Amino acid sequence: SAVTACSASEPASPAVVTKYPPKVAPGQPVAAIGKPVLTIIDGDRRMTFDLQGLEQLGLAESRLFEPYVKQDITFEGVPFQDVVDYLGLRREDQIHAVAIDNYDVTIGVGDLVDSQTLVATRSGGNAIPIADGGATRLVFPGKPLAADMNQWIWSLDTITILRH
Repeated sequence: SAVTACSASEPASPAVVTKYPPKVAPGQPVAAIGKPVLTIIDGDRRMTFDLQGLEQLGLAESRLFEPYVKQDITFEGVPFQDVVDYLGLRREDQIHAVAIDNYDVTIGVGDLVDSQTLVATRSGGNAIPIADGGATRLVFPGKPLAADMNQWIWSLDTITILRH
């Protein structure tokens, strides 16, 4: 039988634990009653989510190394796979994410899914304040994106879907 080991220089990806599955069907409108925390633009569709509405897409948590504060933090958020399912995205599609300070990144959907990306909405069980990179941010429990500091984006304003 084969023996598998992780070397000290190659830690295993942090576990992503589902807290609850999506509460809405793919494409079903989600009412935004509270303060908007994220807008997703998909062609002619513009979907604005408050915190409660965004978390209806599904919720998971992961304790991972946050490279900017240089410590392990437990984040909760929507698994990007649930966003993919909700919007009917394909691996070859991309997103263009823009923060409130206009920092922006374009990332492939396949890399987002492979990296077990969360659209983080909470840290340590509490909503993330804007001063700490909230209200929403992308966090990457796994590879390839966890190691790419340029892809870490916080204080998200919009995600535009680029279909290919």
